[in-house]
Amino acid sequence: LVPGPDMLTKHLPVTFSLVWTIVLANIITVGICFLLLNRLAALTAVPGHLLVPVILVLVFIGSYTANSSYADILVTIIFGAVGYFMVLAGWPRAPLVLGLVLGKIAENYLYISVARYEAAWLARPVVLVLLAIAIGVICYPAFQAWRARARGRAHA
Repeated sequence: LVPGPDMLTKHLPVTFSLVWTIVLANIITVGICFLLLNRLAALTAVPGHLLVPVILVLVFIGSYTANSSYADILVTIIFGAVGYFMVLAGWPRAPLVLGLVLGKIAENYLYISVARYEAAWLARPVVLVLLAIAIGVICYPAFQAWRARARGRAHA
């Protein structure tokens, strides 16, 4: 069974079985969570020095078992260190994650646009509006700093 449009045309009963299985699993999970609510809430009181090693072990087990590769553990360590140093430097980590996740997709669609429209896609109205917004977002902090300096000189 290959995911895609054929799931809804050729394999509709199997698709509905999968959907109903997920619905049933979620209902059962909600019931179990309500039964164990107090015990699960007690996990928030576990000190960090006990919880962090357990989470790290689970992270490394998960990264290894995904492809049975020690290189994945090395990648996990590298990105963990990058994230840790980003926290120390006060840098947000979300843009890095978004760039890593969406970068390949954006590159693929950029290639498709260039192959289909060549350079003409740059003159399309939607592209121009998005480009103007991007330039504005990038330049706005510099403009604010310039304006603050100008006001500081005017008051001095």
